[in-house]
Amino acid sequence: MIEKKSFRKLFLSHSAVDKDLAEYLELEVRRSIFSIDVFRTTRVGQIKAGTEWFNFITKQLRQADCFLILLTEGSMSRPWICFETGAAWFGGHCFIPVMAGDLKADMVPEPLRSLQLLSLESTEQASQVFRELGGELKDPDEFVIRIRELALLGKHKSLDELGWEGIEFENQFYAYEGPFQHLPIGDAVPMPEGLQSEFQKNRFDIRLCTPGRPEAALAAGYKCVWLIDKYKQRRPLLSRQENQNLYVKRRSAD
Repeated sequence: MIEKKSFRKLFLSHSAVDKDLAEYLELEVRRSIFSIDVFRTTRVGQIKAGTEWFNFITKQLRQADCFLILLTEGSMSRPWICFETGAAWFGGHCFIPVMAGDLKADMVPEPLRSLQLLSLESTEQASQVFRELGGELKDPDEFVIRIRELALLGKHKSLDELGWEGIEFENQFYAYEGPFQHLPIGDAVPMPEGLQSEFQKNRFDIRLCTPGRPEAALAAGYKCVWLIDKYKQRRPLLSRQENQNLYVKRRSAD
């Protein structure tokens, strides 16, 4: 019989936009492993008022014997994630980086990409995460469904925080407002079937414009729609038949 691992204190590293996701993950860990103490900075009351928070967090980093690093597209570049990941890596303790929010291993920067990364959106890999922590995931199917819902919520919070406005459609984000000036322009992509209907359903008017000739649409208050992809670039959309770009304008309230 293989003896289960036993950890005393788990440090759950996550970004603030993924607070709800991290809260659910902590709850499931506690349900699975009753004896483990979980430290999560966003839990109300975790850091008491008047506490010198930096010293308190570094103390928790030293005391932890297991680290769960929650990686999402919105969290990987956050300074605190990098700091806590570095502390976990060099501490010589159990170190489990996990992915959520449709994040794939090839989207994770080096040197983390060279590690074994586990997805919380796979029932098999999520179950492995809990086994490595010394527990057992009670309902992997329900767990994955909830993780996906909460990861999407965190993704929307991250986009709102950065000033992006748009819609999510078929696991892609189509933006009409945001910090475009920071993104290079990539090659045009075919407009997915159903995207125009999705915008109309969300109370937008639609206009298709010949590339390079948007003046009339812009003067009427329309904005160009771009695909914001994982390579951190913006890509214009081309309708499949007319080869025109998509512009949208939110309808005024009735």
